[in-house]
Amino acid sequence: MSLHLKLFGGLSLVDGDTGTVRVTRRHRLAALAILASTDRPVPRERLLALLWPDSSDEGGRHSLGQVLYGLRQDVGLAEVVAGASDLTLQRASFTCDLWTFRKAIADRDYRSALEVYDGPFLDGIHLPGADPFDRWCEEERAVLARQARDAMEALALAADAANDVGEAIRWWRQLAAADPISSRVALSLMRALVMSGDRAAAVQHARVHAAVVRAELDVDADPLLLAYAEELKNAPVAPAGGTSLPPISTSSATASSSASGPRTSAPSPARVGSRRISRKWMAAVTILIVAALAVAVRFPTHRELVRPAATGIPVAAVIPFDVRGDSSRAFLGEALSALLSTRLDAPGVLRTLESNAVLNAVGGRPGGRGDDADARVTALGASVLVHGTVVVFGDHLEIHAELTTSDGSGARVLRATVSGTADSLFALADQLGAALLVAREGRVLGRSLSGGTVSMPALKAFLSGERALRAWQLNEAIASYREAVQIDSSYAMAWYRLSFALAWTKEGDGGAAARAMTSRLASQLPPRQALLVSALEARAAGDYANAERGLVTLVQRYSDDADPWAELGEFRMHVGPFRGQPTTDAEAPLARALVLDSVGHPEVRYHLAQLALERGDIARARALVAPLLASADRSDRTVGLLRLAMALSGGLPADTATLVRLLREMAPRDAATIARIAVFSVGVTPLARAVVESLSVTPDSRDHQRVGLALAQEMAVARERWSDVVTIGASLAAMDSVAAADAWSTVASSLDAVIPAAEWRRAGDVLERASVRDTSPLGLRRRLSALKLAARGGDESGYARRLSGLVHRGRAPGWFAAELNVVQALHADAAGDTMGVQRALDAVGAAIESPTGRLLRARSLERSGQLEAASRWYLSAPWGADGVVLTRPALQHASAIAAARGKRADAAQLAARAAHFGGEVK
Repeated sequence: MSLHLKLFGGLSLVDGDTGTVRVTRRHRLAALAILASTDRPVPRERLLALLWPDSSDEGGRHSLGQVLYGLRQDVGLAEVVAGASDLTLQRASFTCDLWTFRKAIADRDYRSALEVYDGPFLDGIHLPGADPFDRWCEEERAVLARQARDAMEALALAADAANDVGEAIRWWRQLAAADPISSRVALSLMRALVMSGDRAAAVQHARVHAAVVRAELDVDADPLLLAYAEELKNAPVAPAGGTSLPPISTSSATASSSASGPRTSAPSPARVGSRRISRKWMAAVTILIVAALAVAVRFPTHRELVRPAATGIPVAAVIPFDVRGDSSRAFLGEALSALLSTRLDAPGVLRTLESNAVLNAVGGRPGGRGDDADARVTALGASVLVHGTVVVFGDHLEIHAELTTSDGSGARVLRATVSGTADSLFALADQLGAALLVAREGRVLGRSLSGGTVSMPALKAFLSGERALRAWQLNEAIASYREAVQIDSSYAMAWYRLSFALAWTKEGDGGAAARAMTSRLASQLPPRQALLVSALEARAAGDYANAERGLVTLVQRYSDDADPWAELGEFRMHVGPFRGQPTTDAEAPLARALVLDSVGHPEVRYHLAQLALERGDIARARALVAPLLASADRSDRTVGLLRLAMALSGGLPADTATLVRLLREMAPRDAATIARIAVFSVGVTPLARAVVESLSVTPDSRDHQRVGLALAQEMAVARERWSDVVTIGASLAAMDSVAAADAWSTVASSLDAVIPAAEWRRAGDVLERASVRDTSPLGLRRRLSALKLAARGGDESGYARRLSGLVHRGRAPGWFAAELNVVQALHADAAGDTMGVQRALDAVGAAIESPTGRLLRARSLERSGQLEAASRWYLSAPWGADGVVLTRPALQHASAIAAARGKRADAAQLAARAAHFGGEVK
């Protein structure tokens, strides 16, 4: 007997020989779908929770028994489902389109995968009164739809690479039907159509795409796509035997060769195929798209470098002008580079490279000629170069510029000259830019935003700040930017840079006042800076979906600008884990930022070094950090912390006594942070252990001694030395019972810790007494920690009492509800209540800031058989303050999942990383 289970485009079980439908009851089919969707046994409790969430335990068990009995009768097999408490589908008698799809995807046989993908997973299937089943369907459907779209894009890109235009159009059309609101996909299809000579079809697709975006999201389509469509409409018709096309940006030269690019649109349950999109389908999917955009954006993995959007708009690089006649006016060369870069950035016509990226590429040499300067800026994506000379006669300036471009028939040089007084530099730059654009376009274009000043002294101070910032001399940069805004308080770009620099130094309010001023003046900022400010504001407000969408849009449009790449890497390093994404997803954008800005952004270098250390590549980490430590301001706090962290990690030469002295010169909070960073990066090294032990026995600094003991306890947890954990906890309690209880709360995050229940209870009682009358945020956090300790210690009466006091308290800060739900999930996990864990985590929402909550989410997903998602959450769990105690078990679980899925190399790599955190680093 051959039975075929169809899960794509619906749900049915048919006889493979006769085509007879074998099962018709919805709950029986739904149970089959759940069992078929995973390679692991499914607990009966999982089926009960999904299919009969509102039934009593007895009623649910009875219903499940009836379903299993009915399946045996329908199928005609004695053993359809095996197992007692955990159920497994007997696959030998079945074929299934889902199994075929997953195997083909794993084998990269994308054509075979798409042949069986006949529509969304369980399309149209709904069980009344079973909301958890519906949510499970939606999650699975989104993952599989994304994999189908990835397969289509891989085939489309392969066809592009092979110059098989017809095949490329076929797959880009299918992908556009599956993801109709993606401007990136629409542009790819348009380019393929243009390559085939069908410009009319490309323009028509732009119209259709714009209409869909307007109908679905109530916004206009991407301006760059619309501009490309206009270029196609206005381009001259090619003569017979030839093709005349608008110039295409060479920025794609920096694109990744990965088969998978960024996805900035949410997963859509659209059918694969070039079928016409019906009104009914569009109406149904609207809610899904908008909801998904609000809560989730796919994070490209570390293998995917976000590709610049090739939109048909040329990219220009303005080289610093050569200044002659007066060496004291040398700054005019950089000034014109910055001003002309803004003036020539004409939407839909020409895009300019960020002026600091150009200065880095040419090494700051005036004129930028000679050596391979032009080649270096061309490598950044420039197809148009602007060189120039400023001749100074006293207070009079004569400015000559050359714009060199290529239109496919050879190089074309356009020249313009303006003259006037030095005080009129802003007007002269505007006239020069306008003249070059008129010469190139044959028409007058509107003005671009200049950043908010027409003051020469303010501009000069700003440029001084830019030079200092490129060398990461933060203190000098801040002083120069402050001088610029004191001269001109409405100078938006200076406020923007000042807020950026202050945020790194943590000086005063961390740049909050400067950020507020930047937001107030955002309308005067050039488009790229305005969009970056908007994205950072969204991140600060917790609107992570819009924050990443804005950053991805920036790096697609302005692939030359290091700041958006760095911010995207920062986002994925710090915020990505909240949504179940490993920190390795940050590597590609961080690496791109480093290429564009080889000196600045110390956090970029540190994070890349950290990722290298996690792979065991200490030499790479040392190479990344060495240039920064050699060139940056040694008084800078960030650099100082970085130097200590690298030394503790074994990445720089150091001795125990020196490191202990330096750590004791820091505030205890900073000392703890540095030690945690070091241990998180490479594990418990002998040097780190010696330093922590020295801190913990230093009698003349009780604050640092407490830090040392707390860190020593964390290290003992990481090495699974539970008796040492208890001993160190007792030593800490003898010194400071509240600090001891706080440290025990961190230890409680290690869900695998084997600690006597009495120790948890004792620490919880201490924290409860210390915080009972404390209404501050610290007191509230300690009460939550006391609740966590009661949950771990099995203290049910203490847990109930503390929970009641927290639930009925007055107004609480925004983070409180999420943290309370995580602790409730921890209590449910300790009691073996899997559904309680799920309910509590569902109440937290899509973003889980607590590392403990992320680990619980991973466990919950693993139990339900969602191994890929579970692995991502396990790998995201270590990041955070509790990273030391969570890293080892999280990596061990991820390794076990990789092994279960047959990924032996990944399993071995993860196991090796886990070993770092067991005290085995030599």
